[in-house]
Amino acid sequence: MRILIHLLLGLAAFPLAAQPVGLSHLLSLTTCTDTTCMAAFADSAGFCQMPGVGNEEDGWIWFSCAHIGDGDFTDPVHMQSIGYFGYAHSYYREYITGTRDTTFAAALTEELGQLGFTMEKPIAKGHSFRSAAYPGLHINRLEKRATNVGRDGIARKELMWVFKVVVP
Repeated sequence: MRILIHLLLGLAAFPLAAQPVGLSHLLSLTTCTDTTCMAAFADSAGFCQMPGVGNEEDGWIWFSCAHIGDGDFTDPVHMQSIGYFGYAHSYYREYITGTRDTTFAAALTEELGQLGFTMEKPIAKGHSFRSAAYPGLHINRLEKRATNVGRDGIARKELMWVFKVVVP
């Protein structure tokens, strides 16, 4: 019994690691038309909201719980976010995943091809992809550059890839 208690206490001390969210996950969520539905998915996948960040009028962003728990916003292994923007009655809905992990971004780009998406055209800061298998929506792959200050106080220029499923 004592071992079980120590094990449970030990598990509680470590932040929950999020499961990587691929594009097939995002495509399966396009029936979610509000933040309540997306929040249920985010909770089940190990994503959390960060107080004061990612709460917009028309949507929310969730970060991997481990990313929030360790407070190191420069660690690409923990840096994944998911989000939902739009209203059920609006003219658009967007489902996003973002990462700073180059390897994961490459895997997501490869997944685009596996899902039948082909590059349609360049757009500002990225490319737009479409697939005959998913008519009526497109995926934008964006590259965003930002400066981030780590726990050590050092500012670093970083590249983040954002994959956005857009349902008009």
